[in-house]
Parts: sequence; C-alpha cells; structure tokens
Amino acid sequence: MRRRIIVTAVLVIAALILQTAVIPVIFPSFITPNLLLILVTAFGFMCGGRTGIWIGFATGLLLDLLYGGFIGFNALVYMTIGFMNGRFCKVFFDEDLKVPMLLAGISDFIYGTLCYLFLFALKGTHSYGVYLRYTILPEVISTILFTILLYKLLFWINSRLSAHELEEQQSPWLGR
Repeated sequence: MRRRIIVTAVLVIAALILQTAVIPVIFPSFITPNLLLILVTAFGFMCGGRTGIWIGFATGLLLDLLYGGFIGFNALVYMTIGFMNGRFCKVFFDEDLKVPMLLAGISDFIYGTLCYLFLFALKGTHSYGVYLRYTILPEVISTILFTILLYKLLFWINSRLSAHELEEQQSPWLGR
C-alpha cells in the first residue's frame, strides 16, 4: 500500500511539472492538456471511487495551493470527477482505451465549464461561447490526445502495483 501511495505521489508531481513547466515550453500555445485530470480520471476508472476521491482531492488541493485563487475549488472539482469516474470501475474493462478517452474528455469539459461558471461568469467578463471555442474545446481535444498516450502507461503502472500488492498479501513472510 505504501508503494502505491509513493508511486501515485510521484506521478502527480511529475504530471504537475510536465503540465506547468515542460509542455508550455514545447507547445507554446496557451492550450495545454490537463495531465492532472488524466491522472485522476485514469486512477478513478481503474481503482474505483475511493481512490479517485483521494487522488482527486490531493491533486486539486495541490493545484489550489500553488495556483488557485479559491482554496478548495480545484480540490472539490477534482475529487468529484475522481469519484464519478470511479463509478465506471466495475462496468468496463480497464484495457479498453475508448472509455478512458471518453471519460477524460467529458471530465475536462465539465472542469472547463465549472471554471468558466465560477471564475468568469460571476464576474461577467467573458462570453461562454468564446470561452468554449477558444479554451474548453481545444483543451478537451488535447487532453483526449494525451490520454491516448498516457493511459497505457498508467494502466501498466497500476497493474504492476496491483500485482505487487497481491504478492504481498499471499506471502507469509511479508504479511503483517
């Protein structure tokens, strides 16, 4: 269990660094894929709602502490997205790439819409149509494309962690 927590924390920090420091340099447009959302979506889908809640909360809180204006907004949204994606854990096969792509796209669309509602609509600064066309939809497309690249890696990591946890439970020497 400790190994899963450590690996997940490393993945969250690596995704945060890639999303905020590396990808904007490689792709200088203002639209970057939401790698943290891909991580929350993938682990919620593969491991269930409880894992999705914890990873979503930790990831969202990290974003709030580093970049957010409202502490708790991203934590609440990511936690909800992790839980909702965790509801599909027992319904679909993990190996299928179509469902995680669809879930990541829908999750990113919901996240972008909620960001618009709570950050711009209340101030009355932007039109939803303009924000949808120039921010939400390009980000959804880039998130779906990066999901294609990252999901197989995340699935492999999760299967290795699950196999290691199963091995620990079956070994009489490693038991507690």
